[in-house]
Amino acid sequence: MQKGNITQVEFNEDEHVYTYQGRLLNGVTSCIARKLGKSFPKTTTVALACSYGSQIHKESERWIEEGLSPETENGKWVVDELVEFRKKVGNISASKYSAEVRVSDFENTASNVDVVLHTPEGVFLADIKTGQFDRHYCTLQLNAYRLMYENSYDEKVIGMFVLNTKAKRLFRIFACSDDEILKLLEDNK
Repeated sequence: MQKGNITQVEFNEDEHVYTYQGRLLNGVTSCIARKLGKSFPKTTTVALACSYGSQIHKESERWIEEGLSPETENGKWVVDELVEFRKKVGNISASKYSAEVRVSDFENTASNVDVVLHTPEGVFLADIKTGQFDRHYCTLQLNAYRLMYENSYDEKVIGMFVLNTKAKRLFRIFACSDDEILKLLEDNK
């Protein structure tokens, strides 16, 4: 994994495309879907689910960045869980959340981490899921984020979790083999 300047990784939200120094980078979720044999057909049901997921993500982002209360029940649940998690971590005055934090390996892959909790000890990475929780998929995703985050910033990832609105549950994600994740990122061409 090469080093680079994360501020030079650009994201076109309308087209969901990442670029670095004029080179196209793939998102991490596409290579995970390929590895696990998952596909997301272009149906109305999938489009509606994606739209709803985007709404929950936006509500969480607005709460983190602007202090605006979420409008939906699931948006409120996510915010309540983030507040409770921050209390459990302790040292509230020295911790803060960031939303949509860009990460990259500067070769093939870039993505935005939904939520990052910064603490004096290190950071926690979180992903928001509105559908069925898939531990294998989420483990690969969050561990790819972990390696790219540590490659992009001078902070250590000390924990990872998924906020699943369908199960109304926070799932802890454990670190897996760096070699497996590096191979996944290398193959994301």
